[in-house]
Amino acid sequence: MYRRLFFSLAVASALCLSACSSSELPDGMTDQSGISQPDISKSDEEEIPDTKWSVEMNSYNKKLTTAKCSDSENAADFTSLTVDAEPGDCIAFDNVKFNDAKCLMLEAAISENSNDKRINLYVDEVVDANKIGTMITNSRAKVNDLDFNEQYADLEKTVNGVHRLIFSFEDKIQLEADWFKLTSYSGSETEEEHNERMKWWRDAKFGQFIHFGAYSYLGGEYMDKKAGWYSEWIMDSLRISKKDYAENATALFNPENFNAKKIVSDAKAAGQKYIIITSRHHEGLSIFDSKIRNFKDYCLLNSDCCPLYKGGDILKELVEECKKEGIHFGVYTTIMDWHDPSQTGLNNNAIAEGYTKQEYKAQLKGQLKELIEDYGVEVFFFDGEWVGWWTAEDGKELYRYILSLNENCIVNNRVGKRRSSDGDYGTPEQEIPVTGLNYDWESCVTMNNSWGYKKGDDS
Repeated sequence: MYRRLFFSLAVASALCLSACSSSELPDGMTDQSGISQPDISKSDEEEIPDTKWSVEMNSYNKKLTTAKCSDSENAADFTSLTVDAEPGDCIAFDNVKFNDAKCLMLEAAISENSNDKRINLYVDEVVDANKIGTMITNSRAKVNDLDFNEQYADLEKTVNGVHRLIFSFEDKIQLEADWFKLTSYSGSETEEEHNERMKWWRDAKFGQFIHFGAYSYLGGEYMDKKAGWYSEWIMDSLRISKKDYAENATALFNPENFNAKKIVSDAKAAGQKYIIITSRHHEGLSIFDSKIRNFKDYCLLNSDCCPLYKGGDILKELVEECKKEGIHFGVYTTIMDWHDPSQTGLNNNAIAEGYTKQEYKAQLKGQLKELIEDYGVEVFFFDGEWVGWWTAEDGKELYRYILSLNENCIVNNRVGKRRSSDGDYGTPEQEIPVTGLNYDWESCVTMNNSWGYKKGDDS
């Protein structure tokens, strides 16, 4: 069944702007399924702790946790829990809010000898009537690898309210657990659910696409040479090394005059309904306060990386202004990263020796989680997916990951390989298909000849 056709003009800005506490469970009644329900008088507004296995949350209780656990910093966000469990061991978390969840997603690195192991999930206590699902571990690790990826378990029963969630290990297992999330997205959606998710985007029609990064400082020129193509590709077109680019572009980038209020105000006045900005382009610079592995070392808020910049988080400022003015917010982000040490070079087709694709993907996913949870991103415009090491299956994996974190997110088809079946919408670039397309699409067209700011580009 074909979906309606929609057109959104994404305008490039020519400016580019120079597991468990020992507290008692809630009192409640037991329904016919045997799952304890919370007291209906319990306030829905009561703050519920986040559900992370991490050092900073410290949410597991050592007295009630029978598995051997220790804090570690192996995950992409530097917070994880090393678990060495024997059959029958448990780890429990109190005050977990279920909200009709359909699936549990666990971000973890499973040891090579712990593949296809069973982790049973219970609420409140380990009895058959309270079992809600089973997770079968999926390890991608080789010897001594710590490759984090998602472990999913569909929930067999509908659970509402706040409960203790128990992970009970049926088999001997070793893993590094970063965090888990209960989600209403189980890997698929009905046509009705899909149409509801896409409704605001289809109605919006018109948005703004901002390319902004260290390339904006260069303006398409470097050492008396001019970029022959798009200015944001100058690192590639002039073959600038990672070291030289970091020293002569990124370190000099100082967007002190970035004015989020004016950007959003102008967008609203123009009738634009959403804004997409480059959170990280191919050059590798994150323009927000990322805390993820290699990305944190090469971001605008890192004084060692951008020593001239003394301002705040411009992405956060833009988000807040969008909220005030009722403008939807999204980000461009890249699969390919010319700066990351895992990448062999410009337009690379292989992961560098000593690194794994899964390791880089874990970092990418960590940053996407930041963007969803800390910045409220509604739309992801991926790019750089043409590199040889990225596959359509990688795209499907990333798509499910995003919707598991927020089932309302919208993702373009460059998350995969730009096929009509990838993501939620197609992305014809610098053209408007004469007859349209038989699926949702958005045409991104720059006002000038370059997406990023380019001196003398006044077409």
